[in-house]
Amino acid sequence: MTVSYIPIGFSILQIILMLTIYRYDTPVFMNQKGETDNLRIFLGKIYRAGEVQKRYDELASNDNNNASVVDNLPQKSIGYKTVCFDKSY
Repeated sequence: MTVSYIPIGFSILQIILMLTIYRYDTPVFMNQKGETDNLRIFLGKIYRAGEVQKRYDELASNDNNNASVVDNLPQKSIGYKTVCFDKSY
């Protein structure tokens, strides 16, 4: 029985990288959680000094636009039976 250790090695490497180097949330998620200080620090690591405020304002305006769209959607109660047996799902 031959086992390829390459996928196992890549998986272990990915886990190590995710736990040590790439441990940040996405900027959109940080903005939604209200972590403005961490968001500005993170954006400072990605963009030049002049771009940080521009990108921050862009995220804030996108968050406000998305919130208004989601709030205006009609809410529908969906049960277990509907999800399992309705052909539209």
